[in-house]
Amino acid sequence: MPMKVFCCKWILANIVGTTFGLAVIIALVIIVGSALTGVVGNAVGGGILGTTLGIMQWLLLRNMYQIDWWVFASMLGGAVGNAFGVEMLGTILGIMQWLLLREHIYRASWWVLATALGVTVGSAVGIDLVDIVIKIIVDALGSDGAIPDIANIVGFYTGVAVGSAIFGVITGITLLFLSQRTRLS
Repeated sequence: MPMKVFCCKWILANIVGTTFGLAVIIALVIIVGSALTGVVGNAVGGGILGTTLGIMQWLLLRNMYQIDWWVFASMLGGAVGNAFGVEMLGTILGIMQWLLLREHIYRASWWVLATALGVTVGSAVGIDLVDIVIKIIVDALGSDGAIPDIANIVGFYTGVAVGSAIFGVITGITLLFLSQRTRLS
């Protein structure tokens, strides 16, 4: 698959996986309320996000590498990482995925750094963007009726999409760079 095509698909896979995962988490919170809070709630949310992200990534990676446990590793990395806090999410997710990539990619340890950096930068930009989009919508349309609710939804998913795209760019470029030097078996 050409590099540009792979990068575009990888970025889209990360946006879809993250957005769908967060939608599932929001639905779960609506259904169970505050029953899942603290470390357990963070672990469950991280596991859901890791699973949906892992599925979307695996759909692309399965044609490149024999990594049958990618979704499970992503789920476990998401759950454990998020249980320790979002600050650790990228690192632990990266470590779990690295355990599989190291069999196929020379110097795959760079994957841990790329994943941690992608989550950190993507989250920071995405969170900042949420507030900016909400302010733009409310300033333009006012705060009557359902406008603030719509602004919150649009702002949230815009931030998620952009943050996920940033994560996808960082990890996608890293994966392409590293895959140029695959392990000799």
